[in-house]
Amino acid sequence: MLLRLKNFKSSIGYLISCRNAETLVEKLGNSVSNSVNFHDAAINLLEWWESNGVSVIEPLEDIKTNRETPKEKPAPSLPIANLNISQNIANPKDAIAKAEEIVARCTSLETLRAALDAFDGCALKPKATQMVFADGVLDAPIMAIGEAPGRDEDEQGKPFVGPSGQLLDKMFASIGLDRKSNLYITNCVNWRPPGNRTPTKEETTILFPFLQKHIELKNPKAIILVGAVAANTVLSSSDGINKLRKKAHVYKLPDGREVPVYCIFHPSYLLKRPVEKSAAWKDLLIIKRQIKHIFG
Repeated sequence: MLLRLKNFKSSIGYLISCRNAETLVEKLGNSVSNSVNFHDAAINLLEWWESNGVSVIEPLEDIKTNRETPKEKPAPSLPIANLNISQNIANPKDAIAKAEEIVARCTSLETLRAALDAFDGCALKPKATQMVFADGVLDAPIMAIGEAPGRDEDEQGKPFVGPSGQLLDKMFASIGLDRKSNLYITNCVNWRPPGNRTPTKEETTILFPFLQKHIELKNPKAIILVGAVAANTVLSSSDGINKLRKKAHVYKLPDGREVPVYCIFHPSYLLKRPVEKSAAWKDLLIIKRQIKHIFG
């Protein structure tokens, strides 16, 4: 769509500050040709900004309906057979305690998925389209863990399916891994944060019991942590990804077995900083050598 602009406001921040599409159009005023549908033009502009990494104050889903973001309402509890989940969660500590109580009764990935889908302790849930659990081969020896779903993942219900996921698939394919034969992928956070923002420490902590159980039930032979959020969460570390990717790590399962852990750059970071791809390639080659024994 081509817009004829006169005296267009030079500050993107000025436009981003608009609380909804109508306010944005009001600020643009007569600077846009009358031949343009103001509301559609505003939405298209905001979507273009969001797709290129510019944060928008209000989720586009709310802007499209010309309303303020509604106050969160607790989602109704969903019954799960044999798990007897009764939720009355008032704060993060209660949410963590409830998560630990729930996962203690999960004995398979299927029951874990159902329990997570019914869990109401994460404030991201009401804002997301759906819960994103995992993708790949159930008995794959390699388990990859990312941070959280983005817009494409939220729509499709699978982790790493957008541009970052496509790059990650190519990265793994270069060392003989793919989600159709020997790779299983999940995230630390299973609902999309608004605007694709980074998950908060509180969000990853509340959902960590589910991730721990996920790893236990999956029982992988090696774990690859994709990005700083996943690395910090699983390894309980505050170090940056540049430091963590250069070290050897292990994850201890409840039965005492130690699983080798490797850290790599998140593909979204590599898309923004292609110069780091050479370092990422070196990391992948190290991982390839280290996991070679797993495949004989």
